[in-house]
Amino acid sequence: MPAAMLFYQRGLMDAETLEVYRICSRLDAEDPATVLRRYRIGSEWLVQLENNGAS
Repeated sequence: MPAAMLFYQRGLMDAETLEVYRICSRLDAEDPATVLRRYRIGSEWLVQLENNGAS
């Protein structure tokens, strides 16, 4: 989670997306990107992930 907080503090991630990462940090089997897609939030963050070759 520390990385997600850093992205949030730098303005690269919104509060809703940070909250998903916070919750998923306790759920080993849950991928935050999948949750973001499922609930249709964090679209800007997902674009950044895809541009950087992640999930």
